Amino acid sequence: MNRPLMTRRGFIERSGAAGAAGMAAAGIPAAAYVAPGKKRSHPPFLTPWSPPDDRRRDLTPGKTPFRLAAWSSKTTLDYPRGIGIADTVKRIRDSGYTSGCAHGGRLARSPWLDASESEIRELKEALATYDVTFFDMHANANNIHPDPEERKKEIAWTISQCEAAERVGCPVVTTHTGSCAAGCGDIQVGGREYKGSPRGRLRAGRL
Repeated sequence: MNRPLMTRRGFIERSGAAGAAGMAAAGIPAAAYVAPGKKRSHPPFLTPWSPPDDRRRDLTPGKTPFRLAAWSSKTTLDYPRGIGIADTVKRIRDSGYTSGCAHGGRLARSPWLDASESEIRELKEALATYDVTFFDMHANANNIHPDPEERKKEIAWTISQCEAAERVGCPVVTTHTGSCAAGCGDIQVGGREYKGSPRGRLRAGRL
């Protein structure tokens, strides 16, 4: 049976709207309440699916290819500044990695959307020449932000990152569900204030 196809844009927009409407209908406030922890009567979640401790594991290498990447100023596939596109890709390979991601800044328009067709062609040719994959266009958005206007901005940016990924031939867009808690992007850690997405909160919490 043929099923109707849904675009990435449609999925993101409908998910955000449905989530907000469902919470409102259920009477759930934006600032979610977390019940205090209690001792559970059942075993840990993964226990029923974990193999016995004495089971010998087959560690024979399979045929699935693995590629390594690193997120640093010299190993990402962000639109290059002060260096050529081909040199950007070559630098990743020379560093010992075979793939890379891009993140031009939270809520910032990806420069790859405004790159010329010749630049996109140069990028793809360099990826093929140096055997490097553009594996991820990152979008650490808060797609369920409690403020409707802010939520629109976050979802619009996620969609924009999807469009940038499609332009460069990147197969994956990593995004975040986010948080409905009030002030979800602002926290204090060690006397310093951090503003941003829930991912930013997690990073700050590990300082």
